[in-house]
Amino acid sequence: RTVLRMEMNEDTEQVDRARSRIERAKLELRDWIESLNDDDSFQKTMEKVYTDVQATGNGYIEIGRTVTGEIGYVGHIPSTTMRVRRLKDGFVQIIGQKLVYFKSIHILLLYVDYSSQ
Repeated sequence: RTVLRMEMNEDTEQVDRARSRIERAKLELRDWIESLNDDDSFQKTMEKVYTDVQATGNGYIEIGRTVTGEIGYVGHIPSTTMRVRRLKDGFVQIIGQKLVYFKSIHILLLYVDYSSQ
């Protein structure tokens, strides 16, 4: 809707300014997303999650927050290490003998529902 209004606008200078602001916002967003993980690019993180979804039916993304509550980290968690807690109040990652607990708000679960296929 906004794009249509912008394209119908006859003031080309105003349209150019709006396009410039949009491009600047896209670059800022891309830079911010890429800054959330020092080890992998966002695309590589999503590729890992997608591979897990295709292989196991589940893919997990960890969302870490700063002390102010803002998103500070986005990363892949291998689905083969993840389990849903018995009370369904979160997740646990099992690596060897080590357990790491996650609240549901810190994990984004992607899954494929094969029952409808």
